[in-house]
Amino acid sequence: MSGENLILTEVRDNVEIITLNRPKVLNSLNSEIETELERAIDDAISRDDIRAIIITGNGKAFAAGKDIPEFVGRGGDGMADVSRTDHRIFSKIRNSPKPVIAAIHGMALGGGLELAMSCHIRVASEGSVLGQPEVGLGAIPGAGGTQLLPRFIGTGAALYYLLTGENIPCQEAHRLGLVDKIVPSDKLMVTSLAIAKVIGQKGPVAVNLVLEAVRKGIELPLDKGLELEEELWRKCGVTEDFNNAIKAFMEKKPVVFKGK
Repeated sequence: MSGENLILTEVRDNVEIITLNRPKVLNSLNSEIETELERAIDDAISRDDIRAIIITGNGKAFAAGKDIPEFVGRGGDGMADVSRTDHRIFSKIRNSPKPVIAAIHGMALGGGLELAMSCHIRVASEGSVLGQPEVGLGAIPGAGGTQLLPRFIGTGAALYYLLTGENIPCQEAHRLGLVDKIVPSDKLMVTSLAIAKVIGQKGPVAVNLVLEAVRKGIELPLDKGLELEEELWRKCGVTEDFNNAIKAFMEKKPVVFKGK
């Protein structure tokens, strides 16, 4: 242990900002920082006052990838354990009932891109690069990259980048749908917070149900996805937020959401 906080947390206007804090090694993801990241995610999800989460990196990069020295001597079973741990932690982000925004600057490579892809929205600063370079080390992505990248950009494009290990410039990542918004470097956090604030002003239950509908529905045939939507609509119909919002709309009054 270095004695420093590997994860920094800050709350602004009901948004928790989680910052990876290993700037000297471009926020590479070792077991210690991932343990702290998991703890921070669990805490943010459990807090009633938190409406959205932003993950970013301190210094010059979002995250340059996994901490390669930790792989030395691990062997097959050891590497499978690393992959299993990554999957467990990153799935908490994907399954979060609160929206998680990746604020990407500099590099999001390897495990860094897999972390970003596990977030619900990706905002990138101009000049940032993304990629899965693992084949250059004789490896495959192990924190979800082989499964997530094709879901974002299609099989052909994903195979191109997975097999060549080439970086994806942020403009190309945006064109492919991997990045949702590109902003100037000095606007990255302002923009990410603005997006989080807009979402935070919506009905918390509805936000949660949208995330659930998309997360589950994308893996289903359309007819089954529509059945899921119907069931989630049923849940909406009995919430205080929905019924109070309808009443407020009819009475031309401001809507006050309670998350119930």
